[in-house]
Amino acid sequence: GTVALESGLNVIPGGTYKGVDADKKAIGHSTEIMCSVNLPENVAYHFVKALIENIDDVKAINPSFNKYFSAETAPVTMVPLHPGAEKYYKEVGLLK
Repeated sequence: GTVALESGLNVIPGGTYKGVDADKKAIGHSTEIMCSVNLPENVAYHFVKALIENIDDVKAINPSFNKYFSAETAPVTMVPLHPGAEKYYKEVGLLK
């Protein structure tokens, strides 16, 4: 349907999840963390900083993050970045 056409089709490699040994087709989508526009800038800044500085621990939580989430792709979103997140990404050179 429309969601599949707009999101795209991805393949989750076998072995990504326990008990799923074969490659599986899945609807692709971006993984984004949302917050309120009312979240203070310093809170968003420090949240993103902690996330990026601990990226390996974040990836250990969910195997799919290994393929789709990195410090370089984190600032690529379908919605506007929170000003605090934008500030951090610019400071570390991940966003111009």
